Amino acid sequence: MNRTLMLNEIPNQGPGRPMRRFLRRKVDVRVRVSADAQGGNPVHGRCTTVGEGGFGAVLTGELPEHRQVYVEFRAGKLEDNLRVIAEVRQKRGFQYGFKFLALTREQRKSVMAIFARGLNA
Repeated sequence: MNRTLMLNEIPNQGPGRPMRRFLRRKVDVRVRVSADAQGGNPVHGRCTTVGEGGFGAVLTGELPEHRQVYVEFRAGKLEDNLRVIAEVRQKRGFQYGFKFLALTREQRKSVMAIFARGLNA
C-alpha cells in the first residue's frame, strides 16, 4: 500500500541511502543521556528524529559509539518522562544515532505517541 508522507516524516530511503527498517519523524524533544543507570554525568540535548527502532539527537557532550546508554525523554506533553535503554550506533560531531534496546510494551507505546505527535511532541 502506498501512502503520502506527512510533512515532518523522513523517507526511508533516498539517493545513495540504504533502506531503513522503520519510518522516522522529525521531532523536537529534550533528552538526557547517561552512560550509567543511576544517571550520573548526564549529557543533555534535543531529540531531532524518532522512529520505532531508535532516534537521532544533537547532544551537548560526547558519548562513545557502540555503548549502552540510559536515555530520558523529557517531553512536556508526556505524563511522565520516558526512560529507555539505547545503544549509540553512530555519531557525527554532536549528532548521534541511537537504537532502542529491549523496550517494554509501555515504553514502545510512549515512543509511538511521540512519533504520532511529531514536531508537536
